[in-house]
Amino acid sequence: MKKIMFFIFGMILISASSYAADNYLFDAVSNTETAGSVFTVDVYARTGGGTDTGYNGTGIVTASHPTYGSVNVTPSSIDFVSGIINNVDFVVEVAGDIEFTVTDSVVPAITSWAGHAHINPKSMHHYLMLLHQSPDVMQIQLPGTSGDGYSPVLPTVTAGIPCAISIVAVDDLNNTIPMAITVTVNDWFSEPNWSETKSSSNGIAGYLWIPNPTGDGQYSFNTTLTPTFSLNGSGTVKIDIPDTFYMWVDVPTSIYAGVPFSMTLTASSSITAKEPSPGASGYYFRLDPLLPDNSAGHGTLTPTNMTIDSSGYKQSMFTYTTAEYFKFDPVRITPTDGKTIEIASSPLINVMAGAPTQISVEVSPVSIEAGHTATISVTVMDAYQNVVSGVPVQFTKTVGSDDAFVSPATDQTGVDGIARTTFTGGIINETAVVRCKVNAIEADVAIVVSVAPPSGDKMINYPNPLNPNQGKTSLNYFLNEESDVEIRVFDAFGRMVFSQDIKKGQGTGDFVGATIPGGANFNWDGRNGEGRMVANGIYLIKVKAKGNSGTQEFERRVGVLK
Repeated sequence: MKKIMFFIFGMILISASSYAADNYLFDAVSNTETAGSVFTVDVYARTGGGTDTGYNGTGIVTASHPTYGSVNVTPSSIDFVSGIINNVDFVVEVAGDIEFTVTDSVVPAITSWAGHAHINPKSMHHYLMLLHQSPDVMQIQLPGTSGDGYSPVLPTVTAGIPCAISIVAVDDLNNTIPMAITVTVNDWFSEPNWSETKSSSNGIAGYLWIPNPTGDGQYSFNTTLTPTFSLNGSGTVKIDIPDTFYMWVDVPTSIYAGVPFSMTLTASSSITAKEPSPGASGYYFRLDPLLPDNSAGHGTLTPTNMTIDSSGYKQSMFTYTTAEYFKFDPVRITPTDGKTIEIASSPLINVMAGAPTQISVEVSPVSIEAGHTATISVTVMDAYQNVVSGVPVQFTKTVGSDDAFVSPATDQTGVDGIARTTFTGGIINETAVVRCKVNAIEADVAIVVSVAPPSGDKMINYPNPLNPNQGKTSLNYFLNEESDVEIRVFDAFGRMVFSQDIKKGQGTGDFVGATIPGGANFNWDGRNGEGRMVANGIYLIKVKAKGNSGTQEFERRVGVLK
């Protein structure tokens, strides 16, 4: 939208007396613009009574800031045609209340105030941080949003000595910007150390920070400017510590994982005696659980830090967990502060498991031949995966034939947190189930029992030889998965006398168990495909089982003797 600034300027007369300044009036309406941006106006030259003069001269335009005085304005001259010049594009880069004046280029005495415009700063571009500590003045320039890439200066401040911090928020034309400014100082451990928020009417805010004695560490200065802009930057600040402290750590010799325990940290000036040093007030430590070989502990310490109070020591409650089970190394909790310190006392701590909360069960092998054994192992753990020793585990067969059993019925976990029992299978094909129980925690494990060996391609039968007049023979084999089964019976001359094909899960009668995974079987009554009893002799029985992952083949010679 066109902004109208009226410059009321007189027409240049031929005679000198025509240039009297009081014959002309310069005036303009107020405008609000943005620094560095173009705003367009029409400019008029008129008499004091508002009459067009037909003026064709050149006017010199100047701009004035109430603080900085004369400032640049573009363009700096305008040419009138018949007392007017339309659509003049003006640009002022300095923010503030700007006063405009037009002066005749030939007769400087003909001049008049022409009006004003309020120039706002542009959007936030970057800010500067200044640190001041006697006797030096240090500066950190934090990165801007347009890739300015200011490199931070690395100052040194002294613990306990006040340090002044100044923040200047500017746009890319270096106009300061009014806004709320928050300065947060994070210490070497990325913990909040100090923070303060101030509202700045001119884009400049000052703070007073007293550094705590936290060792040769890194301070991060995080600054947020609101409401239009936020920017985080950091600079490294070295903190001078005037003394070296010897650390004494008091903890119990044994603790339980996840159970709070008390720990006291003392900063002393002597390695031979525990003498709290008040000068260590505010001394901040990270606490590292270390194994005897100084490698990191297996667990997590919470909280992870401690700050010495004004008495030179601090007592707090902590918890420790062991993240891996079957770890029996003691730990030593060692304070560190980013620099080398002397540890006068930091005893080893035995971390014991908590109460059982979970169990895991393994069986080996998972499939056994009838009458053979498998080992069931139960690992008992607490909530933090620590193994728990000395806990009784009960084993109960809940599914299985009368001949199947477990022994012992109860076993106690050892130092590895494991209890064991032996399962003995019955003499039939079945899937037995054993329940493992610790207090109210239960888990079931299944063991496949097969008359035929679970490995290889061996098929067995009973009875052999077969007397068809007295019954049937049972053919047993082990299937890795549910399968389609083809059964073929050949006599001694290689002639097929019987065949049967059964699809997965469709076996009936004598063939009901022929396709199941694990211990599979079917019965043969000694008859051929026409239902007549075969002659005495040796017969070859072949079984081909086709599953999703492959094919298994079995053979068995069966005698027939009537």
